[in-house]
Amino acid sequence: TATPDTGYQFDGWTGDCDINGNVTMDADRTCGATFSILPPITYQLTVTNGGNGTVTSSPAGIDCGTDCTEEYEAGTSVALTATPDTGYQFDGWTGDCDVDGNVTMDADRTCSATFIQIPTYTLTINNQTPDQGTITSNPPGIDCGMDCTEDYEKGTQVRLLMTPKPGFQFGGWGGDNCNIVRNVVTMNAANTCEAQFVVRTTQAIPTLSAWGLIALSGALGLLGAFARRRNR
Repeated sequence: TATPDTGYQFDGWTGDCDINGNVTMDADRTCGATFSILPPITYQLTVTNGGNGTVTSSPAGIDCGTDCTEEYEAGTSVALTATPDTGYQFDGWTGDCDVDGNVTMDADRTCSATFIQIPTYTLTINNQTPDQGTITSNPPGIDCGMDCTEDYEKGTQVRLLMTPKPGFQFGGWGGDNCNIVRNVVTMNAANTCEAQFVVRTTQAIPTLSAWGLIALSGALGLLGAFARRRNR
C-alpha cells in the first residue's frame, strides 16, 4: 500500500509488483513506488472597474485597466488597491471583496471597484473696477481682469490674490452668494464674489494754526502753575 505525503500523489508501481501493488514471493522480488508533487489548486480572481480608475493587487497579477483576471493558489489572501483617475474618486467595493478590498482565494472570486466623478462648482469674480486692479487665484484659474470664472472640484480651497494698480487699493468683497473668509473661498457650492478697487487714500498729518499754538501754550502754562501750587 502506497500512501503519499501531503502535497504529493502516488503515480504507480514499478518492478515486480503488478499495477495494484501485489507480488507473489516465488523468488526475490523488488517493487518501486513512484510519487510526484501535486499540481497546486488554483482559483481565478476577476476584477471589474467600470472605467475611470485602475485596480492593482498584492500579490501581483491584477492591473485592471488592462489585466483584470489572475489565477492564485488556493488559500492566497489578495489585497486590491483602487486608484481613481483625475476628476474621480473611489466609491467602494462590491462582490466577494471586503470593504478594504481583501479577498481569500478559496474559490473563484469576483470583485468590482466603483469610481464616481467628483462634483465641481463654478467660482465667478465680478471685478467692478478692472482698470484699477486684478484678481488671481491659487490654485490657478482666475485672472480677472480677463478670465473671471473657473470650475473647481468640491472642497477645493481657493485663495484670491488682489493686485491694485498704482494709486489704488483693494476696497473689499461683496455679493449675496460669496462664501469668502480671509480671502479664501471653499468650493462646496457655486460662489459669486464682487470685488472693487478704490483710490488710495493718504492719512494727512494734523497741523496747528498760530491761534492753536497760543491756546496750547496757555493751557500748558496753567497746568504748570497748578502743579507748583500743589507742591507748596
